[in-house]
Amino acid sequence: MINSGSDILTVINGADYTTTTLSTASSNPAALVINLNTNKIYMAGIDTNYITVINGADNSHTAVLISYSNAATVNPNTNKIYLMHSPSATVNVIKESNISTSPLTNTINTFTPSDTVYTTTPNFSEQ
Repeated sequence: MINSGSDILTVINGADYTTTTLSTASSNPAALVINLNTNKIYMAGIDTNYITVINGADNSHTAVLISYSNAATVNPNTNKIYLMHSPSATVNVIKESNISTSPLTNTINTFTPSDTVYTTTPNFSEQ
């Protein structure tokens, strides 16, 4: 729920109707769109050059620098968000992308005495 004239967004949990209040980067909100496919909420404000992207799963949110918007819509088939700017008659498009994790592996091998080089005169040189 948008709280007009502020940077506050109230999120209502549809399962138990509890509410969470978020302070966002989008002051004086003008548009709110939800992409049900990605569970992301986009809030655009007319007094700032940021939109707030909210993860509906955990209510974490981030600010995205973009020209101010006074209207928005989402295409859930392409995961594109369209942000309209009436004074300049322009449209910005945000394309959601999936973020995947890649497990990192690391192997540490121990040195054996044959791998060690001893010197009494170290050489320090710039590379």
